[in-house]
Amino acid sequence: EEQERLFLNNPIDYIKEHSKRAKIDIIEDNFNNSEKTLNEYFPLFIDYKLNYIKGGSIYNDKVNWEKHLKQDFGDLYPKDITFALIQSWHENANKKINPRTNSFYATKTKNSWHNTLSEFLKYLSSHNLIKMNYAKVIGCFKNPKANTNQKKEIKSDQEQEWRIFF
Repeated sequence: EEQERLFLNNPIDYIKEHSKRAKIDIIEDNFNNSEKTLNEYFPLFIDYKLNYIKGGSIYNDKVNWEKHLKQDFGDLYPKDITFALIQSWHENANKKINPRTNSFYATKTKNSWHNTLSEFLKYLSSHNLIKMNYAKVIGCFKNPKANTNQKKEIKSDQEQEWRIFF
């Protein structure tokens, strides 16, 4: 009943209190307080994901940030994020060695890092802290061995069909 009275007497206050957009505006106000590093913005990104997006990937996002992204991006300010920086990180990630196996990280693992970074940059972009999501522009990691054998089989199947036809 109190909510109905608030809605009827002052609909603007009701909307501010109950709408998702109003809650997003409250989060946006946090960005106007001071210039922060990406380490300081990351918990806000996690809070945003908890409130507005399914939380299934939050654990992976935290682990990816702490173990693989924080050392490269944590001390930077959003204005320092550029296409060249993301591209060089992408190239260096291909050269990273997994200490447990002493070999390169799997493509799936690197794509997990990329997805965390891309979602975080998307969040920063939506709050006008960076110009665009550069990770999305670069794209995910490609498996160098993917589908090479399949293409050869397709060629040989086509050749056999042509031979039968003629």
